[in-house]
Amino acid sequence: MYIIGLDIGGTKVEAMLLEFRQEGNEQWQRYYLPAAQGAAAAAGYFRIVQRQRLPTQRCRSYAAIVEDMAALIQRLIGEQGIKDAEVVGLGLAAPGSIHPERQEMMAGSSGVFIGQDLTGDLQRALAWQGVVSLENDANCFAWAEAVAGVGLRFGDTIGDKTILGIILGTGVGGGVVIRGRLLSGRRGGAGEWGHCRLFPGGAPCYCGNNGCVERYLSGPGLEAQYHQQYYQQSPERPDALAIFKLAEVFEPMAIAVVKQYQRHLAQFLATLSQCFDPDVIVLGGGVSTQAVLYEELGDLLGPYLFVKEEPPTVVRHHLGDSAGGIGAALLAAAHFYAIRNR
Repeated sequence: MYIIGLDIGGTKVEAMLLEFRQEGNEQWQRYYLPAAQGAAAAAGYFRIVQRQRLPTQRCRSYAAIVEDMAALIQRLIGEQGIKDAEVVGLGLAAPGSIHPERQEMMAGSSGVFIGQDLTGDLQRALAWQGVVSLENDANCFAWAEAVAGVGLRFGDTIGDKTILGIILGTGVGGGVVIRGRLLSGRRGGAGEWGHCRLFPGGAPCYCGNNGCVERYLSGPGLEAQYHQQYYQQSPERPDALAIFKLAEVFEPMAIAVVKQYQRHLAQFLATLSQCFDPDVIVLGGGVSTQAVLYEELGDLLGPYLFVKEEPPTVVRHHLGDSAGGIGAALLAAAHFYAIRNR
């Protein structure tokens, strides 16, 4: 069977066609869907058959964006010569909080999708009646890593674990998987850690508050901290990854800003640990690729933790930058299996 995962970002939409089988080999990715997510546990293998991208262009109308998404999906299926009946699900990862019952975006950085019936409009545009699921992109990332990435180290016991997924990129977001269930919250607002206060009275955020996590731990937040310290001494404005590279060649201000970032990250992760006591915290997003973030992180976490014995393991993502689309497809697979096994 096949499922399509659609990762809807602020600048691009990535569609991927995944094939699912009960058996596989080293070219296929193992997954495990705990029983708590549906009527019965499901396990098997998947592979990404093909992926394509298009620019989101949020300045255009909602109807035009939906039309382009539908055309992208149809092209993806058509180029593989797959029959529509073989595609059993469509999973959407969206940049905002998704109401779990109404399946619509309540808030997010891409305002064009807020309050819209995206799942229904896509079904109508495709003239297709298969399973469709819509979820926050960071939640999709967390789910993918829990059931097909870092969570596989636990095997069948994944249903007893707590895994947090955190995106450190243009913004900061996250997802929580507890005992085989994705925690969305009453209105889909669970895991919106980017707009929790890290420093009361700190830097202003576009959400209207001050001192938000996103203002300090996102890529632009790191850049702002560097520029604030260095703007009078250099006309250049390096981006976050360039700042990490400057620290590697011992540029003093870059070193200072990166070390400060590490401390802020440890403080943030310790706060989440106090709330959820997770087994694993997995980091994703562009900033998470920097090896220096994981150096001495355990030592930095210690002073902030109430229970200091056996702190949570903090690791880099295993599934790469396509985890959002993979997670969306795996959530659609979970819904498909739940319906089939009723």
